[in-house]
Amino acid sequence: MDLLAEIQNKLPALAAYGAVDGVQAVVRHITTAERWLQRARSERDDDLFNDVIYRTNQAFEGMLKEAYAILAESSGQHMTPHAIEKHMVQNSVLTARVKELFTNYRQQWRNPSTHDHRMVFNDQEAFLAIVSVSAFANILIDQMLETASSRKEASEVEKRKTELARGLSNSAELPLVDRIVSALTLFAKEPQEENNEGQMREVELLGRLTGFMSIALPSVQFEREVAIDGQKGLRVDLVAREAGTNVVLELKRSSR
Repeated sequence: MDLLAEIQNKLPALAAYGAVDGVQAVVRHITTAERWLQRARSERDDDLFNDVIYRTNQAFEGMLKEAYAILAESSGQHMTPHAIEKHMVQNSVLTARVKELFTNYRQQWRNPSTHDHRMVFNDQEAFLAIVSVSAFANILIDQMLETASSRKEASEVEKRKTELARGLSNSAELPLVDRIVSALTLFAKEPQEENNEGQMREVELLGRLTGFMSIALPSVQFEREVAIDGQKGLRVDLVAREAGTNVVLELKRSSR
């Protein structure tokens, strides 16, 4: 799998939210890191493996800044990378999957290379740094797309929430699961974007769904990527919670 190609394939969707230039800069840093890796190997110069890490560090910090602009709705231009990292950790901004990749890269590569000037990396470590930061960028972009599409949908639906409330009035006194089904039925009738649902990325569709439901059912709390107790690594897309009742929503896509 070409991880850089995965990132580049997501750029058109990201363009709608104004984060393309910064992510393209991240791609350039990763591409340069790959060149340093090849040069270190061909010239048999182990010192150049450190240059790979310096470039992946720039990609790592660049992705955090780009993500911060969308996830925290702030440019973060005058914040240090450390301040951005601290904000994301303390405020639980990152999803569980992204946080795992974030923690891994920061502990294995960024911190050692930043704080220990005697640190020397080898071929395998340089290779893993490229793979790790590329995976981190890919998964973080998914979270950025989901968050941005959710906010956009919620903003658009907010303008006609009175009309939406009328459409749900007949189910207002029903159990939570029935109200969710009624809301989902209305969501299916929502105007489609220029890309139809068959082309829209799943994270964008899930973002739109979350944004819609937050306006349609304002008394309900929606939580993403909820871990299932006793099932390591298994998470559900969305859980709706209200007054001690939980309803699971799992997004599935047909071949069409």
